This record gives sequence, C-alpha cells and structure tokens, in this order.
Amino acid sequence: MKKLLFLILIVTLILNIQARSSWKLIHDSETVASYTDIHCLDNMNCLCVGNGGPLLSHVLITSDGGNTWEVYRDDKTLQVFVPRKLTIIPPITNIHYLTNETIIAGFQGGCLVETTKNTLSWNGRFMNTDNNILDIEFIDNQKGAAFAYKGIYLTEDAGKKWKEVTSKLNIPQYQLDMRYLSVPDDGSIHIAGYTYDEEIKILHLRSTDFGNTWESFQFKNFDALEKVTGISFIDKNVGWMTGYQLLSEEPKTYNKVIYRTNDGGQSWELQLDNSSDPNQYLNGIYFAELNDGIAWGSGGIIWRTNNGGIDWIQDESAPFDESYRFRSLTFPEKHTRKIMAVTTELNRIWMYDASTSAEYSKDVSEISIYPNPADDVLNIYSEEFSGSRGRIVISDLTGRIITDKTVMFGDIHQINVEYLSSGSYLLSIYCEEKVVNKPFVIVK
Repeated sequence: MKKLLFLILIVTLILNIQARSSWKLIHDSETVASYTDIHCLDNMNCLCVGNGGPLLSHVLITSDGGNTWEVYRDDKTLQVFVPRKLTIIPPITNIHYLTNETIIAGFQGGCLVETTKNTLSWNGRFMNTDNNILDIEFIDNQKGAAFAYKGIYLTEDAGKKWKEVTSKLNIPQYQLDMRYLSVPDDGSIHIAGYTYDEEIKILHLRSTDFGNTWESFQFKNFDALEKVTGISFIDKNVGWMTGYQLLSEEPKTYNKVIYRTNDGGQSWELQLDNSSDPNQYLNGIYFAELNDGIAWGSGGIIWRTNNGGIDWIQDESAPFDESYRFRSLTFPEKHTRKIMAVTTELNRIWMYDASTSAEYSKDVSEISIYPNPADDVLNIYSEEFSGSRGRIVISDLTGRIITDKTVMFGDIHQINVEYLSSGSYLLSIYCEEKVVNKPFVIVK
C-alpha cells in the first residue's frame, strides 16, 4: 500500500511539473516605469529594483516565491542613507539579497550601501568614481565584490566597509572599461570587459586570492567574438564568455557566440557560433555547475546546455516580443530550471518554473519510454532514430548528470537503470540534431 501511495505521489508530481513548465507573468506594476535588477536569496525571498516614473527608486520584496510583492523601499526611505547631501537620490542600479537580514545595493554615481532588512536605515558611502555600480556578487555572507567601469571594490564585513583594489591591476585606470563580474564559490574573482590604448582589446581579469594579486589576459580579437556581453565561472579555471559579432550594419545582424576556458582565461575554445535569427544576440550567461548552463539575449532568446557547452539547444519558450531583451535574471534554486527575470518590457516580472527541461525540447511524438515508473530496466521505443547513433543523458531534477553515453538506436533500446534510487529523473536523447526530453520515475 505504501509503495502504491508513493507511486501515485511521484506520478502526480511529474504531471504537475509538466503543467507548470512555462513562463508566467508574476507582477505588473502601474507605478514603476522600468525594473532594472532582480535577485533572490532563496526559493522564497527575492528583491526587485525599479526606477523612473512617479518614484525615482522603488524596491519590491517577496517572501512567498513571487506570488505576492510589496514595496520595501521608495524615495522617502532612501533619503536616510546618503553619506553626503544630495538634492536628488540617484537611482539604484543593482541589488543583492545577501542574508535573511542584510541587503546590499549599488547606485548610479558610484555609491554602495548596506541595510538591515527590518529597519529603514541605510549605511553607505561613495566610491572614488562617478560611474555606476554595475554588479555586486558575494562568495559567502561576509566577503563580496562590486565594480564600476573603472573601479573594483571588495568587502569582508558584509558590505559595511569597502576597499578599492583597482590600482593592483597594473593597468592605467583611463584604459579600463570593465563590464561583467563572476565570483564563484572558491573565492576567485573574474571580470570581463575591454582595454583602450592604441587599440581595443577584450580583457579578462582574474584574482585567486581575493583581490590581492591579479592576472590580466588581453586579446586583440576572438575568431567569432567582437563584443563581450557576459561571463560565468564555476571556479578559478573553468568559465564561459558570451557575446556577438556584428555581421552587417543595415539591417543590423549578429551571430550568437559562446566560448569556454579551462585554464582561467588564458585560452578560450569556441562552443557556439550561431547566426540563426540574425537580428537577435546574446547578452548574458550563467552556469550553476559544470554541466548546467544557460545563455540569454534579445527577443527573449535562451540557449541551454546540460553537458558543459558541448551541445547548446535553443529554448523557444519565452513569450517575449523580438524588440525586447532580458535585462536581469536570477536563479532562486541555483540551477537553470527556475528563473525570475525582468526584461526591457519595462514594468513586469516574469518567472520560469520547469523542474524538467521538457520545456525546451524539440519533442518527437513517436518516441516513448516504458515502463514508467521503472525498476531496473527502461525501454526507449523510436522508429525515427532506429539505426542512428546518438547520446543518452540521465539527470536528476537538480540538473546533475548521472549517465552520459553514446549508443546505437534500434527500434527499441534498453537501458539498465537498476543503479538509480527511487525518485524522479529526466532522460535526454540527442540524435539527428534533435533533442527529446522524457521524465521518468524509479520506484524500488
């Protein structure tokens, strides 16, 4: 009886997951002209920054996973933080939900502030720059990094004090144009952008000792990359860079480009160079771990990988007009199957919730798997793939890959799954330039 109840529960879970595997609008504001950044502490607690309109600065908060949002800060409560008198409070450019009690915000004009969640007081100071604070990332609940176009700032006390370390780069500050930041859990810091001297070079900066020393890698060009639009590192060595190359001016057309490095940015390998939908380009990338990655861009385009970038599959699920692009994405569960996002569609917050990656499958109805639930053997039935070589990938619902192997398909291909524990899994089939994702359940 217990086994039957467990079976019903798991099957119901899968059906519910499939039913909600989509983008949905979770907030639409009439008082904010545009949302510029969003960040989640965990699956339930998130902050979103809005600027313009009747309120110059506007921070929303949710504690129920995005179902309801309320105003957390507005112009009146922001007045108390400014460490020097200003007639106008500068807009917030980004925000970081550090702990359940502490929130860090960056402002236009180079101001970094820290506040306790349940009070109205802000503690902050202006950095030695007039540039906007572009991003804030933390290694743990004490140590973090922030940067502007020409400055890097570090904190070791949860944002109460910041020190500038730009001089340690050994690059003249006037030559710097830093754009993107990645701070993985191992404490390394990575920044991408450009240097301007006699010529423009793509720049990657790396520190493996929390900003005490820096390595600088400068490249005149990549084979397929002209503009950098994002980086993501999972440790001091392994990371990805995305961007585009302008293919034509009238009309403007682009290719979508992703590179990977395994040596901390000294050398890069091209993984994606795609010119389909040439009026769209990529402007961000994120890897939750070695295999689970996502890149996004204009027109709501999304590309995904579950094998470290060896294969990139376009996800066409986003319901956005081609004229819009993603402005900010956050990953509440630290994997790419749940996303909260704001776009240049201005005053809206969106959520994607897909515990399986079936949403971005190019499914083939003739493919079926059985028995489901399974115990020790899973059969794949496919006339379409019969006689073709392909890959079979089994992953759990966090995106962790358990099995990845190449097979020759017959009409029926049998997989041994007796080593899997009871639970829900995803079977991904890569064959003939198609990807099919099938959820299945193991019941012992």
